[in-house]
Amino acid sequence: MPGDFESAPFLRPVLRGGRFDTPSPIVPVEFLAEFAAYRALVVEVASALFREAHARHRVPAGFEDSFQLSLAGIESGSTIPVLVRSVVLAANLTLFPPELASTGGQDIFEQARDRVAACVESVAATGKVPPDFPWVALRYFERFGERLKPGESIELRPPGSSIGPRYTVETKRLIAESRTKKTKPIMLVGMISGLDGNSKTFNLDVREPKERHYKRLPYRPEMHSALVACLAQFGDNPQHSQARIVGTAACDKSDKLTDIVEVTQVQPLDGAVTPVAVRIKQLRSIKAGWLDGAGAPPSDASIDWLEEILGQLPSDGSLPRPYLYPTPEGSVQAEWDIGPWSVSAEVDVTNRRLSVSALNTQTQASHDYEIQANHSEELVNFLKFLKTDPPSQLA
Repeated sequence: MPGDFESAPFLRPVLRGGRFDTPSPIVPVEFLAEFAAYRALVVEVASALFREAHARHRVPAGFEDSFQLSLAGIESGSTIPVLVRSVVLAANLTLFPPELASTGGQDIFEQARDRVAACVESVAATGKVPPDFPWVALRYFERFGERLKPGESIELRPPGSSIGPRYTVETKRLIAESRTKKTKPIMLVGMISGLDGNSKTFNLDVREPKERHYKRLPYRPEMHSALVACLAQFGDNPQHSQARIVGTAACDKSDKLTDIVEVTQVQPLDGAVTPVAVRIKQLRSIKAGWLDGAGAPPSDASIDWLEEILGQLPSDGSLPRPYLYPTPEGSVQAEWDIGPWSVSAEVDVTNRRLSVSALNTQTQASHDYEIQANHSEELVNFLKFLKTDPPSQLA
């Protein structure tokens, strides 16, 4: 990581009861592993928030490494470890891809910290996990709190606050029980047939595996643009209003889906909401230092070449729009979601080639190859092949 970095307070976990109620603040050596488990929980929640906001299957390279916690000391009064984080290590997430929209100037890891605290508070008060907490991250509570004993607690107190929710053995048990309820992750493809911006709900018409109409499904603010883009197509061309919906479903005793209880991703099958021409213009406006003072802007040559290649993609809606991102090295990367395939292509303008990588998120099959400048039509053929042929043929 480049240069010196500064540390900023991230959490002051107040330890109470049992071993911690002593005249002098101490933390048993074996208990330090709790902070590593907490970090893993925050990273998983942040990853889920990122994937939801950007409709991507994966987080960018270096995402987890960009969040590092250190024990800066132990305050007296109660046993209060002080966890700080490096603020420079998170810099590469500011514009690659564009940072998650937030309020109060929080970045995605601070939002994840607050989601964890809100989950603990909700479970302690009501016994229920909040609906906006990423279901996939609940299993990380198995490790967090393993070393707590009855009567002990960890108060999750954020910087600048004099109070926070208390995590106990009982809270941990209730969270574990919530994971065993009859729910399962689902992925459905259907038409977006209705949208209510006031109540933040939408309607989904699914034909396979069984025709069904879901009414008033709740959605999160970051999903609004994707839903609007789909709904705009519903009247004239319903097939172009289709989206892939990822979430959690409730099931009956025979494991049949009874209802959708949470929507975590909305991915228009037509691809990115922002048109390629608009995104290309945005890429051209990026200045030097966009990456927290570092980061080269994409070169005109790399943007021109990518624009030329993307110009060969069919405009009839047979392929989804790509997501376009700058890279810290001054290049451009395009990404597509095609069925179970996550495809990325990065411009190497120096060697006049396009490096393409495809990963099947269901089977983990992968395919990598390079396209030379004078054979850019191969990208079109490859994307069409992924969409129409069985994934097993590339395994």
